Amino acid sequence: MRSALTMLWWRLNGLAAATYIGAASLIGFEALALVLGYTTAWPIAIPIVVAALALLFYGRQLVRRILRRRSS
Repeated sequence: MRSALTMLWWRLNGLAAATYIGAASLIGFEALALVLGYTTAWPIAIPIVVAALALLFYGRQLVRRILRRRSS
């Protein structure tokens, strides 16, 4: 049986993967590779930039759903 800490670890791992997929879906995988390539220049910015891109992506999906519900 898994401990609560192990379950938390896997949930956070899934959230991190979803964040990177959302960011890649918004800007494209080639552009995400460029963003991740700048880790030597300013490594602290990479998680912030990727999280911001993922929030934009999921926010865009939410707005689309809301607009779709209002139009129908």
